[in-house]
Amino acid sequence: MARRAKRPAEAGIGGTTLRLDLRAASGRYPGDPGIAELVAEVSARSPLFARLWDEGEVGIRRSGRKRVAHPVAGEMEPHIDVLYVPERDQRVVLYTVAPGTPSHEAMKPLRVVGTQDLSPR
Repeated sequence: MARRAKRPAEAGIGGTTLRLDLRAASGRYPGDPGIAELVAEVSARSPLFARLWDEGEVGIRRSGRKRVAHPVAGEMEPHIDVLYVPERDQRVVLYTVAPGTPSHEAMKPLRVVGTQDLSPR
């Protein structure tokens, strides 16, 4: 499974994208104990997060880039588009790479890998 490679600016939970998304969720579910617990826990561990959380900024990411460390393809940075389905409280995240980019080249082996098991035996 791919894992997200953190950029230095995103290394802490004070990262804008995560914080704004969590703020939006707290607005959709006011009084949710799970959200309140998470905010309290992260605020206690990160003064930066606590300060930024108190500012009350809300946002929903619609697009952007993510750096991903894929176990087969390696590092890549796809563009993401997030499509929201509010009545179902779901989102669809589309990952795309532009032809000719290093990320596009990194994706090529994945076309033939399919469901093969490449784990060491």
